Amino acid sequence: MRRASTILVVAGLLGGAAALWFAGTPEPDTLSPAVKPPATAVTKAGIVLRHRGRKQAEIEAERVEVSADGRTTLFLGQPRVVVYEGEAPRLTVTGMRIRFDRATQDVRVEGGLRVTTVRGETLTARAASWDPRQQVMDLSGPVEATFPLKRLR
Repeated sequence: MRRASTILVVAGLLGGAAALWFAGTPEPDTLSPAVKPPATAVTKAGIVLRHRGRKQAEIEAERVEVSADGRTTLFLGQPRVVVYEGEAPRLTVTGMRIRFDRATQDVRVEGGLRVTTVRGETLTARAASWDPRQQVMDLSGPVEATFPLKRLR
């Protein structure tokens, strides 16, 4: 049960990371209809998320793209998310592409989701989507979980 809740935390953090990334961007409806912001792209981007000075997550991507209306953020080029608990990293999440929808807070990971714990446990799937309204993560494709063998004493 703890593993499932950890995965839910990761999905929520991905959504939160993208939301924080664009916190300074004006909402699309506050912009003049004649003036639309240009699409933005940043290469080799890294974001550190903190809460009350404590690191919660780090996100790195080869490329981060924001749609012209500011609604959609794409993390491309094997984005990597490290989730922290206290001062220690606990989970690493990778995929080929992470899409965040600012309006709905939905997160989608495509191209091979891989979640790895510091103890070596892994969860893999072809794709995953997070629906924050229902607090549900949907995994698609073959889904596999592996657990390292414990040494016998």
